[in-house]
Amino acid sequence: MRHSIGLTLILLFLSACGGGEPAKTESAETAEQAAATAAETASAETAKSEAQAATGDCQLTLGWESYEPYQFRDLNGDVRGLDVDVVTAIAERVGCKITYQQGEWRELLDGIKSGKLDLIASATRTEDREEYAYFSDPYREEAFSLYVRAGEANKWAAKSIREMVRDKNMRIGLIDGYVYGGVIEDLLGEPELAPHFISASFSESHAANLLDGKIDGLMEDAYVAEAMIQRKNLGDRIERLPFNYHKGDVAIMFSKQSVQPDLVQRFNETIAAMKSDGKLEAISSRYKKK
Repeated sequence: MRHSIGLTLILLFLSACGGGEPAKTESAETAEQAAATAAETASAETAKSEAQAATGDCQLTLGWESYEPYQFRDLNGDVRGLDVDVVTAIAERVGCKITYQQGEWRELLDGIKSGKLDLIASATRTEDREEYAYFSDPYREEAFSLYVRAGEANKWAAKSIREMVRDKNMRIGLIDGYVYGGVIEDLLGEPELAPHFISASFSESHAANLLDGKIDGLMEDAYVAEAMIQRKNLGDRIERLPFNYHKGDVAIMFSKQSVQPDLVQRFNETIAAMKSDGKLEAISSRYKKK
């Protein structure tokens, strides 16, 4: 009887130990299932994106603002411009069709956040924007200049924007949502100097503010400002100070809500190809002849 009991205890002990690999915990199984699901989802999304491009079903909504010569509507009602032509050319090579939706810049950023828009051009990469958007490689540079009322260039002569604002009380018009580079961003962060910067939705508003004496200077891309000045026949009323205040790269910005990373990669490959074959330069030269 003792042998029988002893044998039974040994068998029970071995059974409890399992004699093999330890059982997986519930948390480990859950983690594995989550990883497998994520992998399957990513694979499915990639396959879907590739299939759309292959079958011509890739449809992208490009948000644009009135920003001549980069983005504008011509006399025939067609959306054109350097940025528009670049994005359209890239999309054609990738196999996507573009539709257009106009808005002010802040509205376009909100559209990227929500996924109502798939992409916008002329965007500067920032940490805040990277939380909700992907960025292509840069496809062109931008440079901001300061414009003042005609005949006042000598009045504002200074070594820096800080001197103009701090020592001469200059009021500068900016566009809401634009990124103007380190110097302007630093000044905006200083409580004593921030009130010297006035925001508006678009440049035409600040052109009127400048002429009405509500601001003393307008910060804008030189090509955009010159196009506006020519369009509104303001060449004898507004002049440019003779140096640039900020230069930087701009890229195409994609919504993380509606665009997959593999499509961004294909855009990057196409940007590189268009730089090599001269297509980007050809598009740029059509709009930057002056």
